[in-house]
Amino acid sequence: MPPSVDRRGSARGVRVEVLARRGGAAANRVPPALSAPSHRRVARATAGVALGLLVLGPVRPATAQARTAAAAPGAQIWAARYNGTANGAEMLFPGGTQSVALSPNGARVFVTGGSSGRGSGVDYATVAYRAATGARLWVARYTSPGRRADSATAVAPSPDGARVFVTGWGEGATSGADFVTVAYSAATGARLWVSRYNGPANRNDGAIAIAVDPSGTRVFVTGTSEGATIGHEAYATAAYRASTGALLWVKRFSGPAAGDSNATALALSPDGATLFVTGRSAGRGSRTDYATVAYRASTGAQRWVGRYSAPGRSDDEAGSLAVSPDGARVFVTGYSSTPDQSPQYATVAYRASTGARLWARRLAGAGDRPAFARSVALSPDGARVYVTGTQGTVAYNASTGAQLWVRRDSGFVGGGSTPAPAVVVSRAGAQVFAAGTSHGSRSGEDFRVVAYRASTGAPLWAASFSGPGRRDDVVESAAVAPDGRSVFVSGISIAAGSGPDFVTVAYRA
Repeated sequence: MPPSVDRRGSARGVRVEVLARRGGAAANRVPPALSAPSHRRVARATAGVALGLLVLGPVRPATAQARTAAAAPGAQIWAARYNGTANGAEMLFPGGTQSVALSPNGARVFVTGGSSGRGSGVDYATVAYRAATGARLWVARYTSPGRRADSATAVAPSPDGARVFVTGWGEGATSGADFVTVAYSAATGARLWVSRYNGPANRNDGAIAIAVDPSGTRVFVTGTSEGATIGHEAYATAAYRASTGALLWVKRFSGPAAGDSNATALALSPDGATLFVTGRSAGRGSRTDYATVAYRASTGAQRWVGRYSAPGRSDDEAGSLAVSPDGARVFVTGYSSTPDQSPQYATVAYRASTGARLWARRLAGAGDRPAFARSVALSPDGARVYVTGTQGTVAYNASTGAQLWVRRDSGFVGGGSTPAPAVVVSRAGAQVFAAGTSHGSRSGEDFRVVAYRASTGAPLWAASFSGPGRRDDVVESAAVAPDGRSVFVSGISIAAGSGPDFVTVAYRA
């Protein structure tokens, strides 16, 4: 069913447990875990800019109630809801359909996702908030020419903070689902350009991740695109000119065995010269494997492919990717099944220049609980790798893969293709924040954020959020403010009378 978005007042039912008093500093955003849209149709590549019909939501007075940040870390600062134009239901595609990011100066928070519209099926909805207070600054909506179904999946600001870019998928008038990437003015929400990619077979295509190069001149998106044979899916990665949306190049990757290949994440090297894409790819005799591809960012020329297959040659799916600050190594995490199909965390390190595997580490679930890793992040100095998922958070030595600590949090739920926790690290590197979904007490599922001491894994504080209807609240994305004072968590919250809404919560870090 199509999603919906509109605003409500601050949510209640917040539970905060302060385990220790400690501040933090800024951090990187980790892209959410992903999966391709349930109905993707591939089509032929379209170079240039396709301008669709925009419905720009009116900029209404902010409905988030700003709260004075308490001294205690983990205290809620504000919560903001958005309930769209049609009071419908959010589109909860597997892997998450909502993304949060901050402007480089930390002044604005951007949230995007799918939202049911009036007479337009489902639209992109992108909302900007004032980071300090949660006051809504603007809302921008986009619907494809076919006015049927569109869902944004990822958002990224330009390095200078002047623009914000959103990608996802939207049904064309004759082509089914295409990649749709939209650029907005970060200050006003005015739409600057729209570009669509319709793969070679005119079937379903869905973008799932986005990145902007350090110079701010190019925007990269990746996702999944169907081929000429039904059921044969490939990675599709596209580069656009950031100023105009002009298509610069498109590359497809399907691995050694035609079939199930789904891109799930991308990241750029710090110098912007190399683009890395990961996901799952059908292998020969190994079901699906991790497949990580490195491209020359300027041309799309493939540099290398690194594959990882479980010892039992069962299903493996990478869900998150990070590059070391010096650009020397690439880290991929996800889940990898044992011969009896029991999922485990699997984290792999590659040499960024050649794709040579440096190490691989696995973490089994405790008891009979499956272990789905969905997010990876690095310490600012590149010395540690942090992975989180349904079994908690684990830290590795980035050079050797030696496990430094593991903290199992039984509160997080999710697995397979459902949203699972995200991990972000403070810019100073002192704290690690894991955000996910937990079972509440008589409140369905709730947001949950846990802060750990980065060096030891000692828990510092934990906070939960339950919406006004005390129904399900599902985390889909997280980010840390550049000044290190706040952690932002965004997802879906079901409210009485409006169905699922976007909800974004800010906590004192």
